[in-house]
Amino acid sequence: MNSSQTGCGKVKINLGSGFSGLPQWLNYDNSIVARFSRFPFLIRVCVRLGLLVPGYLGLKWPPVVCHDCRRGIPKGDNAVDCVYTSHFLEHLYRHEVIAMLKEAYRVLKPGGLIRVVVPDGKQIAQKYLSTSDDFDPPLPDDCCISFTRCDWFSAQFLPVDMNMSVKPKFKRRFTEYFLRHHKWMYDYESMCALLRYAGFININLCDFRKGEMDDVEKLDVHMTGSLHVEARKP
Repeated sequence: MNSSQTGCGKVKINLGSGFSGLPQWLNYDNSIVARFSRFPFLIRVCVRLGLLVPGYLGLKWPPVVCHDCRRGIPKGDNAVDCVYTSHFLEHLYRHEVIAMLKEAYRVLKPGGLIRVVVPDGKQIAQKYLSTSDDFDPPLPDDCCISFTRCDWFSAQFLPVDMNMSVKPKFKRRFTEYFLRHHKWMYDYESMCALLRYAGFININLCDFRKGEMDDVEKLDVHMTGSLHVEARKP
């Protein structure tokens, strides 16, 4: 049986799965960390060098196919039942997201379901507007300047170096290569527009771990500040 099929024969793929993918899904991830996950000693070295946080130690990764889906999803037309992607699309440029959604549409069977989870730009903006001026976010140990709520807001969208009083060090530059920054942000209306442009219908705003997607109670891991949207291919 194909590794992307469950016992009932469904073909289910997870784009940019990270370590939270499920064994019964076909998990695509092209990140450096995903590639290193096959070699735990490399993860330990990266943590020791400060390139990754200690939380990466001991993580159990599901089977992952290291493939850059910006080059296309390696499935035939009308071949997939479900497409899931969580906190991945915001790390792509907008034109890449449009191409990715069109690819998801291509591989999905008629009636197939897609679920997109991204940071919710509207929630982030509302938090900024509702937070007092004395907002005191957590800071990295080497940050030697104050960090205002406007700085926090900017950091949600752009690759911001919080220690702006010093020039970026090699370690920080190298870390950015491991952990890709956000390229674009979305709210419900903008995500709906992209899904419609790709051809999807029946677009619905969903709650955390609620919806029609298979295994959604296990797949969704980002509750706070996230936008969950489902849509179908006609």
